[in-house]
Amino acid sequence: MGKIILLNTPIGNLSDLTPRVREALEKGEIFAAEDTRGFKDLLNHLSISVAGKRIYSLHDQSESRDLDKIIELASNGVVYVASEAGSPIISDPAYPLVCAAYEKGIEVESYSGVSSPVMALELSALPPLPFQFHGFLPRESGKRQKIFENLGGGTHIFFEAPTRIEDTMEDLLKTLPEVRVALVRELSKKFQQVLRFRADEWAE
Repeated sequence: MGKIILLNTPIGNLSDLTPRVREALEKGEIFAAEDTRGFKDLLNHLSISVAGKRIYSLHDQSESRDLDKIIELASNGVVYVASEAGSPIISDPAYPLVCAAYEKGIEVESYSGVSSPVMALELSALPPLPFQFHGFLPRESGKRQKIFENLGGGTHIFFEAPTRIEDTMEDLLKTLPEVRVALVRELSKKFQQVLRFRADEWAE
């Protein structure tokens, strides 16, 4: 019986790549990635040859036969599941694959690395416990406001696109004007920035 190994890759600074993940990227033969082109670009940036590697696509629109193919490969060998940046579970749709693997009795391992939600939490100066990670917010303003209205206690972490951050902050201001906020961008990169303020200070 084979296994599936989740590879956590750098979210920006390539120096954050762990030796164990690098070895897997260098020696591995079968990979699954949401964006195969982006994954190949990562390998090129790391000076790792793609020769001899079989790279399969695994994304939100993948059909069940694509998932079945990767499970079949993992039944007889090792399949590495990688993101071009970050966790294949947090950033990419590896969750259904992990569930399917456990159902088939296939072992799953994770080679850890930098996590953008955790790094944002570390830099936020907001209470670290308890915290919840929600992924991306909806595009619709009404749905965003409903989420904000129903948040419980603790610190809440969201992904948001740069083009929508102003609209999202306006929604937060309408629903939770006194909440403490940290906007964190370009994590681990040259232009990393952390802005800390109360929602009602957004205009400033």
